Amino acid sequence: MSGAFGIRLEARRRPVWSVTHLASGLRATPGGTGFCNVELAKVFAERLMALTDWSCIDPTTDNEQLGDQVAAIWNELISQDVRKTLSQHYGHELDRPWSKPRAAARRHK
Repeated sequence: MSGAFGIRLEARRRPVWSVTHLASGLRATPGGTGFCNVELAKVFAERLMALTDWSCIDPTTDNEQLGDQVAAIWNELISQDVRKTLSQHYGHELDRPWSKPRAAARRHK
């Protein structure tokens, strides 16, 4: 648990760590998604805590600016999560190319 947010493991075909706003019961992680890495779920919750006073949030009122900020944090961290998961699963460093670049094919006349 991280302040106003709870973190839990959801058992699915691919287990994920989801983040929920405890006061409203609403998920902070989009849709049915979550993080493969619990540490990134914790970072997500911590970074959300810094955005606003979550005890004053009305879940029935849209706050587009706050939603955009949450989405930006999600996008940043989920890309790290995917990179880390792929690297662990396939044993490949994602900072280097998957294969050698091919030379352009030559046309025969």
